[in-house]
Amino acid sequence: MNKEVKLLLKTLKIPIVDEDRNYWLVRTNEGEYFQDFYFDNFIAIGFDAIPLNKICQDQYLEMKQAIRKYYPEYANPDLIVNQLVEFVHHMKKGDIVLLPSLNSAYIVIGELLDDEMYLLNKVQSIEWAEEKRCPYIKRRRVKWYKYIRRDDLDVYLHRLLNIEQLVSNINGYASFIDRTLYSFYIKGDKAYSVFQVNKEYNIPALELSSLIYNIVSMIDKINELSDEDFNLNKQEINVKINVQSSGPIELSGAIETLVWLTVILIGIFGGEINFIHLFQFKTDGLIGAAKKIIELLKDNNEDKWKEQMSYLLKELKVDLPRIRRIKRLDIDNDEKKEVLD
Repeated sequence: MNKEVKLLLKTLKIPIVDEDRNYWLVRTNEGEYFQDFYFDNFIAIGFDAIPLNKICQDQYLEMKQAIRKYYPEYANPDLIVNQLVEFVHHMKKGDIVLLPSLNSAYIVIGELLDDEMYLLNKVQSIEWAEEKRCPYIKRRRVKWYKYIRRDDLDVYLHRLLNIEQLVSNINGYASFIDRTLYSFYIKGDKAYSVFQVNKEYNIPALELSSLIYNIVSMIDKINELSDEDFNLNKQEINVKINVQSSGPIELSGAIETLVWLTVILIGIFGGEINFIHLFQFKTDGLIGAAKKIIELLKDNNEDKWKEQMSYLLKELKVDLPRIRRIKRLDIDNDEKKEVLD
C-alpha cells in the first residue's frame, strides 16, 4: 500500500476492521430485557446460581450437574454450559454483538468495550428484579452503534432471527454484518465498497448490469485521464449482488484500486465526504491526479460515461458509499424510546 493511499485512509478516516474480531447474537429472555440492555448499554446472561469460578472448559461435568440441580427445566445442560463459556471466556473487547428485540422487530448492533465481564452485586440484582428489570449478575459493557428495523435488515441476516440460543457465535455472517455497519471499509488485504440500490420494484436487469459495468469501467477512465499516473487493474475487483427489489451491490478487491475508484466516484457524484482538507495542500502525485479527474468530470455534462452513470444512479435510487467512521449511538433514553415507537 503506497503512502498516498495510507494518507487517504487516515485523512478520510476510512474504517479499518479487525480481521480477528468475533460476531455474536445475544438473546434477551425472549425480548423481555431488550430495553434494559439497550438503554443501559450492557448484555447479560442468566444462570446466576452457577458461580463464575466454575465456568471454565475443564469443569464441564460440575457445571452440568449444577444446571441439572438449579435449572432442571433445561433438558440440554450441555447447551447451557457452552453458552456460559462463550459469554464468560470467548467474548472479547472489540467483538460485535447483535441484539434482537421482542419478536425481533428491531435489531441493535454494538461493540464490546472490555475483555472482562463484570458482576452485579446481590443487592443491585434484587433491586433490579423488584423494578422488573434484568436481574442477571453476569454482564458485559457495550456501546451501541446502529438500530435496524427488521424490514430493513440485510436479507442474509434474517436467517439469524431463527436462532433461539441465548449466546451464539455468528462469525459466518461477518461480511453481511460488516456491510450493515459500514458502506466503505478495509478488512485484511481488501477494501469493500457498498452501493445501496433503493428502487423497490421492477428493477430492469439491463440497468442493474449497466450500473455495475459503468462503475467498474471507471477504472479504465481513471487510468486514461490521469496520463498514466494511475495504473489500476479492474480485474482486481469482485462483485457480490443482493438486489431483488432494493438491496446492496458490494464491490471488493485490491485496496489501492477500490479506494481510488470509490473516492473519485464520490468526488464526482457527491456524497458524505469532504475533500477540502485532503486536497487544499496536496496537489501533486496520485492525490493531485485524482483531484484533476474529479474536477474534469464533475461539471462535464457532455461526457457519455458520466451522463449514463448519472441516469443510472438516479433511476435506481442509488446511495453511494459513505466514507466515515461509525459513531456511537449517543442518544438519550427518551430519543431511544422514540426510535422504538
